[in-house]
Amino acid sequence: MQWWAYIYLIILIAMHVFEQIKSFESWFDFIVESIELSFVCIFIFAFYYPSVGHFFGYAIFIMLILGFVYKVTHMIKDIMEYKSESESRYKKITLTIGVLLFVPTVAFGYILGLIVGLRNV
Repeated sequence: MQWWAYIYLIILIAMHVFEQIKSFESWFDFIVESIELSFVCIFIFAFYYPSVGHFFGYAIFIMLILGFVYKVTHMIKDIMEYKSESESRYKKITLTIGVLLFVPTVAFGYILGLIVGLRNV
């Protein structure tokens, strides 16, 4: 695995922990988001270690669909809350910067998951 992939994983996990500390809603959300993050980590490891991809086999596609559907619905919910809240301009700018940083990192993990899934077919 490339050296930058380890940094990518550390950043991804750190962003998840920071987001959970900042806006803890319920244990259910925390558990589901942690599972979704573990899917992304599995995709990354499976990309660099084909034996991991072979171990999960077609379950990679199921994890890909479940994680993607959850992430999209959660983002839609966050956008609706964002539009309904009247918050300070600073908070809206930081939220926008966070989304611009977080979405590409997660999307990269899902792209690797798709590649792993197609490689194992």
